[in-house]
Amino acid sequence: MGAHLNAFTSREMTIYYMQVFRKNVENAVDILGDMLLNSVYDKGHLEAEKGTILQELEEVNKDPMEVLLENVYFSAYRDHMMGQPILGDRLNICSVTRDMVVNFHAANYFGENMIVVGTGDVDHKELVDMVKHHFANCKRSPPEGLEREGMNRPIYNPGLSMLRDDEMEDCHVGVFYNAPSWMHEDYYLFLLLERIFGTYSNDQSHNQLKDVANQYNSVASFLGKHPDITKQQAIYSPYSDCGLFGNYLTGKEALALKMNYCGLQFPTKFADYIDESGVARAKQRIYHELASLDTTAEVMQTIGQQVFYWNRRVSRCEIAKRIARITPYDVVRTCYNWLYNAVLSPSF
Repeated sequence: MGAHLNAFTSREMTIYYMQVFRKNVENAVDILGDMLLNSVYDKGHLEAEKGTILQELEEVNKDPMEVLLENVYFSAYRDHMMGQPILGDRLNICSVTRDMVVNFHAANYFGENMIVVGTGDVDHKELVDMVKHHFANCKRSPPEGLEREGMNRPIYNPGLSMLRDDEMEDCHVGVFYNAPSWMHEDYYLFLLLERIFGTYSNDQSHNQLKDVANQYNSVASFLGKHPDITKQQAIYSPYSDCGLFGNYLTGKEALALKMNYCGLQFPTKFADYIDESGVARAKQRIYHELASLDTTAEVMQTIGQQVFYWNRRVSRCEIAKRIARITPYDVVRTCYNWLYNAVLSPSF
């Protein structure tokens, strides 16, 4: 029929999606329902999939940023499933058995833990009827006696993580703080704060923009004085009951301590003062991102996350209104409450 089928996993959810023509929507619902509810988990296919995951793990381990972020999560949530790598490690992947997969499926793939989203040229009533038909044998709740692991709230436990590779030319540093979850009232403030800090890349800036006097972002202005710090990116990762916020920096190894200082100094500075122009630019960036959500896959993922965390769909108009109400004073207050004099988790 011609379609695109894919899946990906994050720390709190797994998404399976298909892109099809309008006339094949029911076929897509049928395939997804059969795949999620009636899979046999053949041992041969399971062993073949282990090889695929190991290849993905090797590719992820080639990305210094991904490796550093995994270390950040382990350092902050080492006693919880949230701190474990998304793809697992080589020993765990090789030790997975069919019984483990079947038990995990039974404990997590049930009606109250599933969200079905349709975007594009889809009739809502027709989609509901299709789901009722093709997901009819889906159990509402998990069988009694099966324990769902990792359901307790992760506790932020800051610590220092260091991983050395003598073959690498640059040093990668991450400085992260405890941050609000999706449900917290400061969620939108941290979305804005992430855009205020923004991103900086030495090799992508025009020489004229590298001049400190021509920088509009105070973070980029500060980094412009240190040409050996080549990249900076603010990252906010919220989840259902926890979150992390911080900065990722790359530069020469001799500036490792300086980059760590930058990750500590930026939030402290914004807790004392922030100008209206920086807040206004960050708001415009969020408005642009909202307006750029145009593909069905992007809209599907956005709606799915909103329903998963907030149990409702939040329109782009409502998000824009909430962002528009934020004042510079709100940003300063948030930085002071969450980041000023807070215990951090640095990783190198």
